Amino acid sequence: MAPSPEYPVTFPHLHLEHGARIEREEFEGAHLPTGRVAFEDFVRLLIVDFGVPPEKEDWEEVLLQSRAEFERDRSW
Repeated sequence: MAPSPEYPVTFPHLHLEHGARIEREEFEGAHLPTGRVAFEDFVRLLIVDFGVPPEKEDWEEVLLQSRAEFERDRSW
């Protein structure tokens, strides 16, 4: 599905729902990152889609800054 204003998730991702025969409600609607996955993307998945409480109030800002460093320093 192409990103749009009605669908704010813009990163490549996978949905594992009923067709995958995974009987865990955490996967319903979860946006599992695909391709080369940065650690920050995995942490975001845990917080946003799996409801893991963040330890910091500014977790989004911290992840964005760390993700930007990853983008800047990656070698591929």
